[in-house]
Amino acid sequence: MKSISPDGIEDESTVVLYEPEGGHIVHVYHVVTIKGGVHPPPKEVERSALAHLSPAQLGQKILALHVPTEAITAGRLFRVDPEKRSLIELPVQPSRSGFKIH
Repeated sequence: MKSISPDGIEDESTVVLYEPEGGHIVHVYHVVTIKGGVHPPPKEVERSALAHLSPAQLGQKILALHVPTEAITAGRLFRVDPEKRSLIELPVQPSRSGFKIH
């Protein structure tokens, strides 16, 4: 697969889909538009993200939160504060069987 250099990127969007009760994140969707492309509007990004949910998840109430692309970092866990509509990083500690969320 051919990679895209950072200077070849026109725009990026990240949307987090979450359960409003408790803020559990069910899906993170990221869109990258290369130079010369047309970046989709926020509502279209949300529709595309929702299209990736399982049929069981589609029966639940799911909300969308647009976040800065750099807000989601690999190796970290998050939830959404439903009242503030913002990401909260969860502490993670290694255990013998993997990682534990505290």
